Amino acid sequence: MHNCFPKTFSTKAIWIYLIALMIVSLMYSNYMMKYYYIIFGVICVVSFFHFSNTLPKKWEKIPEAFFGRRLFVTSFVIRVVWVFISAIFYLSVCGDLFDFLAYDVLFYHDGGLVGHQFLRNGTLFKNIDVLTNNSDIDDSGYIVYLSFIYALTNDSIIITRLFKALWGAWTCLLIYKIASRNFGENTGRLAGIMCMLAPNLIYYCGLHLKEIEMVFIGTLFVERCDYLLRKKRLKAIETIVAVLVGLLMFFFRNALACVMCLAFLMAVVFSSRRIVSTGKKVIMGVLVALVLSVAIGDDIRTEIRTMIDSRDQQEADMKWRSEREGGNKFAVYAGKTVFAPLIFTIPFPTMIEVNTQDHQQMLNGGNYIKNITSFFTIVAMFMFLKTGNWRKHVLPLSYMLGYLVVLAFSKFAQSERFHMPILPFSFMFAAYALCNLKRKHARYFNFWLIFIFVVVIGWNWFKLAGRGLA
Repeated sequence: MHNCFPKTFSTKAIWIYLIALMIVSLMYSNYMMKYYYIIFGVICVVSFFHFSNTLPKKWEKIPEAFFGRRLFVTSFVIRVVWVFISAIFYLSVCGDLFDFLAYDVLFYHDGGLVGHQFLRNGTLFKNIDVLTNNSDIDDSGYIVYLSFIYALTNDSIIITRLFKALWGAWTCLLIYKIASRNFGENTGRLAGIMCMLAPNLIYYCGLHLKEIEMVFIGTLFVERCDYLLRKKRLKAIETIVAVLVGLLMFFFRNALACVMCLAFLMAVVFSSRRIVSTGKKVIMGVLVALVLSVAIGDDIRTEIRTMIDSRDQQEADMKWRSEREGGNKFAVYAGKTVFAPLIFTIPFPTMIEVNTQDHQQMLNGGNYIKNITSFFTIVAMFMFLKTGNWRKHVLPLSYMLGYLVVLAFSKFAQSERFHMPILPFSFMFAAYALCNLKRKHARYFNFWLIFIFVVVIGWNWFKLAGRGLA
């Protein structure tokens, strides 16, 4: 049994990244990333793998009653520091506090400013369509949220992002609770630490996008529902809170909200009777079905139907990406047959300079970390199948796998941003595999490192060749 990311694995992962970065930079020196993206990437990779090895051992003797507090405080401090570093960075590079080509960011920010004024006049909820420019209902929740935050902080961008740091740190604590409850204290601690250190989960605290809030809402929903499923007696208020958290997601991203509801229902039906008694399954299933049927209005039903009807847009979107100005002509060959087998692992890191892809370059280290840790996430899936223990963990498994299936067949399969909601659960299952590793896995991991090394170099060639630059 391990309680950390083994040093032999972490050292190899760091060296593979550094060698791949060096080779790509030398092969395509005319398109080398700016020095600060290289620095960000190196710091992210080295810090994550080093501290995922050392911190679990260093914090091993902290009592359970105090570990959660240490995890939350450390996660919060890291994210607060990043909020200020990213603000200075964007001011230096972009000239303001917003990031590169910040179309969605400015849309949300402007909506929050107008919503603040409506809130002062007492007309906020009468003007939702105005705030969202009559766009999808799953944008309204975040803009209303920003309206209240701006009202409390006098339109402060920095304080708004400090709230994101709070939600991000709380998410780490929630993952620790879910993992500990399902897999034991060692796995819980490692999962919490991995989430605490994950660059992608830190990065979005410095942006004005809704990803941090969505990750928090989804994780809170799973944690509360997992608690209810494993509890001997149900309390009405706890059940209602869990359902309301689930319904809240419909106003942030309806596809994810549908997955959350389905995951909970699957947990009620398929969970082992040792976890959820038959009587409890009936009561919770009926209650949730009734609440959902009453609470989901016509607008949300329309959005769900639209989501289902547009599930075949992936091919058209890939064609558009290949034909647009500055697009990649090879994108037309991508699709569900490519994305589905790699859905646990993608996206791969962009280590070369590509116009309008500053986000991808800045997250090159974070995406590489996901590429590496996805090996252990996949190993965990095989462990559950082999042992049959999946019925003890239906809820988090259904949530992660259900969303990945939706994502694999959508036009957003390759978008790092859309992988965010289930990233903490990917780390949690990776932590489970790491804590239950056998010798044979070490051999397979070496093959995985070779695979990732080759694919990373090939991916960066693909990005340039498809644009006629290599």
